[in-house]
Amino acid sequence: MKLLQVVFFITTYLFTFANAKLVHDPWVRADDISYFYGCKYGISSTTMYCKLDGKRSYSCQCTDTVAQGAFFYCAVEKTKNNTSDLKKFLKMFNDKCLYYDTSFTLDDLYTSYENATKYIKTPEEYGNYTVLDIVRTPITYDEASFQSGYHSYYSRYQNETNGIALGLAHVSYWFAVCLIGALHQLLTRLVPSVNTNTKLQKLINGVWMKRYKQPFKMFGVELGFIPNRIESLVIAGAFIIVMVGCCWGYSTHHVDIWYPQKYMMVTRYIADRTGYLACFAMNLTFLFAGRNNFFLWATGWNFSGFILYHKFVARVTVLLVFVHSMAFVRHSIKQGMYKYRYILDYWRWGSVATTCGMIMLVFSAHVFRKKMYDVFVAFHIIFALFFLVGSWFHLIYFGLQYYCYACIGVWSLDRVLRAVRMFVLFGGFRKNKVTIIKNPAAKENDEQLDPEDLFFRIDIDNYNKSLFKIKDGNFSFVYILHPKGFWQSHPFTMVKLKENDEFTIVVKVKKGLSRHIYNSIAKTGKDSKYFRVCVEGPYGMTKDAIVSQFENLSCVAIGTGVSGPLCYLNHHRNSELNEKSGAQNVLHWGVRSMGVVEAYKKELTQLAAKGNVKINIYCNRMKGYSPRQNSNSPSSESISEDKGETIADSSAQTFAEGILGLDNVELICDYMSVEEVVNNDMDESSSLVVVSCGYPIICDETRYQFLKALDTKKGSYQLIDDSQVW
Repeated sequence: MKLLQVVFFITTYLFTFANAKLVHDPWVRADDISYFYGCKYGISSTTMYCKLDGKRSYSCQCTDTVAQGAFFYCAVEKTKNNTSDLKKFLKMFNDKCLYYDTSFTLDDLYTSYENATKYIKTPEEYGNYTVLDIVRTPITYDEASFQSGYHSYYSRYQNETNGIALGLAHVSYWFAVCLIGALHQLLTRLVPSVNTNTKLQKLINGVWMKRYKQPFKMFGVELGFIPNRIESLVIAGAFIIVMVGCCWGYSTHHVDIWYPQKYMMVTRYIADRTGYLACFAMNLTFLFAGRNNFFLWATGWNFSGFILYHKFVARVTVLLVFVHSMAFVRHSIKQGMYKYRYILDYWRWGSVATTCGMIMLVFSAHVFRKKMYDVFVAFHIIFALFFLVGSWFHLIYFGLQYYCYACIGVWSLDRVLRAVRMFVLFGGFRKNKVTIIKNPAAKENDEQLDPEDLFFRIDIDNYNKSLFKIKDGNFSFVYILHPKGFWQSHPFTMVKLKENDEFTIVVKVKKGLSRHIYNSIAKTGKDSKYFRVCVEGPYGMTKDAIVSQFENLSCVAIGTGVSGPLCYLNHHRNSELNEKSGAQNVLHWGVRSMGVVEAYKKELTQLAAKGNVKINIYCNRMKGYSPRQNSNSPSSESISEDKGETIADSSAQTFAEGILGLDNVELICDYMSVEEVVNNDMDESSSLVVVSCGYPIICDETRYQFLKALDTKKGSYQLIDDSQVW
C-alpha cells in the first residue's frame, strides 16, 4: 500500500511541477510589458511612420529605422537607461517582430537610440502635421498617452499577477499545513513523550463545543459538522489568503485605454482575479477528494479530515467561479458586448461549469447527503465531470487549459489506483460467505426481530493474501455483486485478528443495498449465502505505533464501531496473559441488543481467550436480568412476574453461558457511563491510551471526559478517536 502512496505522491508532484512550469512560462508580469506598451501608445498617439502604423500594429517598428529610433528613444528615456527594464522591453519587441523575421540586441537598441537623438524633434519643433501624416523624422512620444498606456497595461496585468501569486500562495499554504502534519506524525514516532504532553493533547483534541462528531443542528435541521480548533485555524488561514486574494492589490487609472468607466474596469479586474484564484483552488479540490491522496499517508490524518478540507476548498472554488461569472456578465452588459459573447463557445462552457458547480454546492449540503447518499455520490461525480469539462473548454479559448492538467491527472490516477486496489491487491470480485445475524435471545423465543437492529457479516477468506495486507484500524470500500446495487460502495472497518488469515466485515442493515442483501438471504430460509465481493482498500493510517507506546489500552465503542478496537486489543502486548501482565486492557462496548454481539462472536471469543482483556458489554435492553445466574435457580423466576421477561432472562443467560461464558466477559444490563469508565481506567493505569469508535455522541463524550480528566490525573495518557464521519 505504501508503494501506491508513493506512486500517487510522485505523480502528483510531477503534475504539480509541470503545472507550475506551464503557469510560469506564459505568466505575463506587469513590470515586463508596461514600458513596452506605454511607449507604443505614446509614439502612436503622436504620428505615423508607415502607412500601416497603429497602436496595435508593430510592422513599422520592426522594419522601419525611423520608427525604431522613436520607439527605442522612448524606451531608454522612460526606463532611465535601466538595463533590466530594457532587456524586458527588448524581449517583448523581439516577440512582436518574430513574424517579420527581425530581431534586435541590446547594442542594436542603443545604436538606434543614439542615432535617433541626433534627429528627434518635439511636435512643436517639427511644425504643422496631423497624427495621420506619415513623417520621416523621429518625433518624441506623447507623455499623456504613454502614461495611459503604461498604467492601463500595468493595472491589468498586475491584477492578473496578484491573482496568480495569491493562488500559488493558497496552494503553498495547504502544502505547508500537510508538511507540518507529516512532521508531527514523524515526531510522535521518534519522540514518544510528544504523545503524552498534556498541553499538546488538549490542543490536538480541543473542540469549540462538545459536539464535534455530531452534526450541528439549527431548527431541527442538520447543517453539518463544526471543525475542531486546529481544523478551524487551518481553514481560517486559508480563508484569509483567499479573501486577501479577492480584495487586495487592485490599482486603477483615471484614463484607461480599454475601460473609460471605472465600473467597467473594476468588474473586469474582479472577474480576472477570481478566475485565477478559482483555477488554483480547483486543483486542491480534486486532490483532497482522492482516496489515494498521498497526504493521508504522510500526515496520518483521518480521511474524514481531508473530506472536511475538500468541502472547504470546493465551496471556495465554486463561489470564486460564481463571482468570476457574475462580474464578467455585468462587465459585458456595461460594455455592450453581452449579446456577442454569450453565443461564443468559451462563454457557454463557462456557464456549464458555473451551473454544475452551483448545483453541487447546494446539493452537497449535509441534509441532502444524509437523506440520499448514493444518489448524492452518483450525481456528484457526474456534475464534477461536467464542471471539469466545462472549465477545460472555457480556459482553452484563452490558452489557459493547463490549469486543468493537475485536476485531470490526479483524478484519473486516483481512479486507476482504486482499480489496482480492487483487482490487483484484493483480486477482483470473489465468492465469499455472507451470514445474516439474528438476536439470539429473540431467536430462541421466536420473538420478532427489531428491523432497526439487524446485521450481517462478510467472512472474507477468498482474496489475494499475498498482496492485500490489513493493519489495525484500516477501512475499505466494499462492493457486493447484487443486481440492485453492484455499483455502490460504502466504507467499513475490517476486523482481522493476527491468529486468522481471513478477515471480517460486519454490516448494520439499513435501507438500500444492505436491506436487499439481508432479505435475499432470509428468503432462502438459510442464514448464509455466497456473494461475489470485492474490497477496495485497505485505506487509513493505523495508530498501532502510538498504541504500542502505552502499557494499557482502553477502548470505548458502540455497535459495529468495535471493529477497529478489537484489532488494537488483539495486537496490544498487554492483552496476552503472562507473568509480566499488569492491569487488564479493557473493552467497554455499548450495544442495542445481543444481535451485534452474536455478529462478533468469533472475534470476541478469541480476544477473551487471551486472558488479560476485560470485556464489558453494556445493554440496557437486558436491564433487570442476571445472565450469570444458573437457569435452574429460583431467583431467575423471581426477577419479574412478567412471563416474557422470565423467558428472555433464560435465553440471555443461555446466550451468555454458551457464547461468552468466560470470566473476563461481563454483561452489564445498563447504559454505559462514559465518565465513569474513562476515569476508572485512567485511575487504574498511569500509562494508558484510550481508543473511541462508534456513535458520534459517544466519541464526543469520550473526548470531553478524557480532556476533563487530564487536569487531575498524573500519568501518560493519549486519546485516539478512530471514528470517521463525513
